[in-house]
Amino acid sequence: TENEAFQNQREAYKTAWLNQRQLARSCLDLNVINQGPGWAQTQSIETHIVCKVNCEGGSVQLPDSDIAVHFPEGHVALGEFQEVGLQAILDSPPSLNDEFSTSLTPLIKLTLSNLNTTEAILLEMKIAAEIKKDPFSQVMTEIVCLCSCNKEGPFEKINSCYIYKDTVQVKLTDLSHLMYIIVVAQTNTVNSLVSVWEYIHRKLSVGIYGPKHIHPSFTVVFALFYHNYVPEKLTVCDIKRGGKSLPPVIFQLWGKQTFVLEKPQDLSISVVSCDPDFEVKEEEQRKEIKEEKLKGSGGVIHRHFPFSIICNRKIHIFVFRVQIKAPENNLACQFYITTPEPPPKLLMSITNKPNRIEKRKEIKSAPLLLLPTVKYPTFQDKVLNITRYGTALKTVLRQSKIDYLLEYFKGDTIGILGE
Repeated sequence: TENEAFQNQREAYKTAWLNQRQLARSCLDLNVINQGPGWAQTQSIETHIVCKVNCEGGSVQLPDSDIAVHFPEGHVALGEFQEVGLQAILDSPPSLNDEFSTSLTPLIKLTLSNLNTTEAILLEMKIAAEIKKDPFSQVMTEIVCLCSCNKEGPFEKINSCYIYKDTVQVKLTDLSHLMYIIVVAQTNTVNSLVSVWEYIHRKLSVGIYGPKHIHPSFTVVFALFYHNYVPEKLTVCDIKRGGKSLPPVIFQLWGKQTFVLEKPQDLSISVVSCDPDFEVKEEEQRKEIKEEKLKGSGGVIHRHFPFSIICNRKIHIFVFRVQIKAPENNLACQFYITTPEPPPKLLMSITNKPNRIEKRKEIKSAPLLLLPTVKYPTFQDKVLNITRYGTALKTVLRQSKIDYLLEYFKGDTIGILGE
């Protein structure tokens, strides 16, 4: 029938739409998940921009970044357009991060629709290091820009690259529809006996991420970047609950900091509340980042710190301290972060809640009522012949206020008892 055909198309469209978008929960209270609204929403998890440029030229800048592409006047012919896509990929290829090479920018994905051009384009961005001033470092190390048509390489050097202090400008003449561009510091591997870090002043960026609003229990994410680009939102995919991986979670940027690390070494990260109403449990206050991970990763390194309110005290904004220490307790970086406010609904419930004395008076003056007893069914073991099955399109976790809500994860197979 027409109704059945419409329903089938609707379900097919719904499935395709969910597959095209990565599932992400907007509520980031990992332990008290039912206290935040909208926790099963789907959201876009990567920042990118798409623009059209005509013959007059112009600039395309990635939001909240120092990454921009400049198109000169006459880049395309009169009446033609250039569709530009610009995206920063946080994790750089592992092949570009080892003893003799380290990435200094995110991996830039640049897409172009029109290759019938008459003028080159200019890519401009910040880099996270500079070569030391001594002659030996100047000879042994160079900062180069690499380009490839594939995300994992192989990469070729771009010769038309100009560096001034912490800014690099790259002239792109050999254009293609899809390009991956990155800036790295490399040593002369033939003669070098030490890491490339020995020849450069290496900057690392830290982003502190958390939920949009704080809850009685929430998670703070410490993220370490190899470049200056610290996005406003960060997707974390390695969160687990009950032995199963949860869908990707989007965290909001609360604050950021940059510091110089002269060489790869073990780092100790500590996060401590400055407010007596909140705490990070003592065994969770310190996390480690090993030298090997720091030297060869190239991707975002993150550590999780669970916060919780103490003894049902009033929830409010507060300040916590972040410390990064090198071996022998040497302080590499220290800064403070102020949390956002609780959600408006939670604030209203707190302000409208009567104090304890008024509550006791209300209870004492209340008449005695016979409370009805609720009889729940008794669980029994039964053999069932299940002929229909379904696949979960999203994750649902059991909430404390609903006793009989089924808990399942995206992709689980579920037997259907009835329609």
